[in-house]
Amino acid sequence: MGGFVPARIMLSGPVSRDINLIDPKQSIALPPGSYTLIASRGLAYEFVKKEVKLEAKKTTSVDVILEKAVDTSGYIGADMHLHATPSADSELSLEQRVSALAAEGVELGVSSDHDVWTDYAPTIQKLKLTKWLHSAIGQEVSPFGFHSNAYPLPK
Repeated sequence: MGGFVPARIMLSGPVSRDINLIDPKQSIALPPGSYTLIASRGLAYEFVKKEVKLEAKKTTSVDVILEKAVDTSGYIGADMHLHATPSADSELSLEQRVSALAAEGVELGVSSDHDVWTDYAPTIQKLKLTKWLHSAIGQEVSPFGFHSNAYPLPK
């Protein structure tokens, strides 16, 4: 098939980083040294592990091919219970939540912030991820200490 797909990049070496790679031109600034790079895209893809050596004042490109291991034809990868900063119990910004969904190969994300209606669609459009990710508005209603989810909710 070929071409760019969002992916999760985990780097360990002189510093460790977890990056949601959502743009083919996205760059990652790192100090020189030897790194282990693991690229993944959720459960339907094989992960790739590579050793990478970075030199000072040089740009290094790493090509990775993520092979689909599970035929998901006729199915959609969805997460129906997601929280971001509109919810009191999350520190993830909308941009972080949406980029993580795309990087993990989730195709439908349903917001379920506590007692707040959150629409991921504007963030998905802003990050140019509409090719990979769709959303629905939900809500986790949490009166009196118990929780109940409702979705989809109208805009």
